[in-house]
Amino acid sequence: MATQIINDAPKTGGKKSGIGDILKPLNSEYGKVPPG
Repeated sequence: MATQIINDAPKTGGKKSGIGDILKPLNSEYGKVPPG
């Protein structure tokens, strides 16, 4: 589930800055885990 949110980040993040702010901490935590 987390990987799906990160994958959608570049798509929705550009349109909704609010989502980008929420995904910043998520990327730092889940970024350690390889996608997939």
